[in-house]
Amino acid sequence: MTTWFVILLLIPTLAQADYKCAYSRVMNVIRPDAYKIPVGNGEQNDGFMLHFKNAIETDSCLRSKALSFWEEIEALDLEVRQNKSKTNYMEERPGLTETVGKGRYEKLKPGWLWEKALKSADGNPNTAMALISLCMHDDRYHSFLYQVSPEEAQADAKKEKIKILVKIEEAREKLAMANSGTQEFLLLNDQIKQLTMFLSFYEQDAKDPSKISRNRYLKCPPPDNIVHAPQSLDASVDIPKSLKDEIQRLQKPDGGKIAAKSYHFVAGAYIGCQLASCGVVGEQVGTIASTLAGMYRAKRMCKKVKELLDLKTKISDEVDVDANAPNFHSKVQNKYRSLDPLINKKLVEFDAATLYERWYFGGKILPCAPLGPAAKPRDLNQEDWHKDLPALSPQKLGTVCNITGWSIERCEKARLKLSTWDIDYEWTLAQHAIGAKFGAAKCKSEDVDRSKSARDCSNNRILKEDKPTAVR
Repeated sequence: MTTWFVILLLIPTLAQADYKCAYSRVMNVIRPDAYKIPVGNGEQNDGFMLHFKNAIETDSCLRSKALSFWEEIEALDLEVRQNKSKTNYMEERPGLTETVGKGRYEKLKPGWLWEKALKSADGNPNTAMALISLCMHDDRYHSFLYQVSPEEAQADAKKEKIKILVKIEEAREKLAMANSGTQEFLLLNDQIKQLTMFLSFYEQDAKDPSKISRNRYLKCPPPDNIVHAPQSLDASVDIPKSLKDEIQRLQKPDGGKIAAKSYHFVAGAYIGCQLASCGVVGEQVGTIASTLAGMYRAKRMCKKVKELLDLKTKISDEVDVDANAPNFHSKVQNKYRSLDPLINKKLVEFDAATLYERWYFGGKILPCAPLGPAAKPRDLNQEDWHKDLPALSPQKLGTVCNITGWSIERCEKARLKLSTWDIDYEWTLAQHAIGAKFGAAKCKSEDVDRSKSARDCSNNRILKEDKPTAVR
């Protein structure tokens, strides 16, 4: 289904671009085949991960630049956020209302990340976008495993051995100056013993080079890193204040912090860059990127709704009460309150999933279609919608929800929960569209610039043609 969806989506580009190129690039990035693998199961951007995993493993040019770039980013993060938490990185994520140049990010200016990446890429925008996107297409704390050659592994081992020898010598000099029996003396003595043990490992490996590990990791930063601060790519790469206000009102009406989720901009920017490389420009770029994002979100939403509905049915059977009955919530609360302190939250999610199934494509109407709302009522997000409706009989108090057995309060809670999912969908699509337009504007068509040197990694076939899924 995904293959034909992308084909139809790209048809409007036939007049202005290389259709075959655009199709190949998009399929190479989103990699529908990656989502058939049980691991991840749609919870992360598995397509992007596989795309960049292949690039890091096979392209030494991109890998070298990426290692250097992300080491610099980590050093800058430590400089900018000197008092950052070392454990609660999820709580420290950049917020929706934050921007660079203000508050804890006052040392950064809009567009600083793009400027830094462009410099690391020797001025090549396509490579710069790859450097940023391989870690920032998601805010998961992930890393990429790759292997170096046996010769590189031996060279690295020699460098590490020299570093350890230097540290041992420095520790011995300090030990000679320390007073015997003091805390400093004991710590230095333990340090020397530990370093000596590490040194013995490298000496053993030197006797048999085949035992030297060739595995290496490119570690991406955690979600609280400065790269995720809004407007790091550019002042224009941000959603409108009106949308931010609506997100805040629905998801955290108490004024609580909401993560900025800037990685959606980057994922869109990378798709835009790929399309620009094939000559696709203009509004069509934003439409393609946001539609692809909608398809991905719909897939995740379908999975979430199905899991909730399956669990609701199971619990309904256990308490022997119909899930829509007026006493369903009280029965479940009495049985599970001591076992699950979040049971009230889960009950609201059950009801929201029920409304999703009734009101949206992606429910029973058409499984996992990225077509968004279909039969839902208008003004889903209005807080006091039910107040202007005529009173209904006690047997059917669902009003807007129109579900026998639901009270107005139950309907209202379910509807408002569903509205948070709805605004999240709108938010994601807006970010991908904005990011894609930025990426397309910054990157260049390779028909215009054919200079392909190893220095700017523009000869990287993996980023372009990594066995895209064939049209069937």
